[in-house]
Amino acid sequence: MSADGPIRVNPDALSRKRDGFPQPIPKPEPRRQSPWMSQQEVAEYLGVTPRTIREWQSTSGFPCHKVDGGTSATIRYHIEEVNVWMGGF
Repeated sequence: MSADGPIRVNPDALSRKRDGFPQPIPKPEPRRQSPWMSQQEVAEYLGVTPRTIREWQSTSGFPCHKVDGGTSATIRYHIEEVNVWMGGF
């Protein structure tokens, strides 16, 4: 409290940048519906490239699962297994 009373803040001033334009309101991350991720999703989740994910699979035992069978099986990654594997680093 100042000598003149409580300090009053304009709530609109809190949501503006120095240049006077409103700041974007951050959107909350959507909750995942499935614990399974594609290679692109797991790469984004870990902040690496899909190539890094492929290298980790072949050299470090990165956890993955082949689904759909056949010669061109789809590979999926379970978020809990990824988190456990990353906990070792």
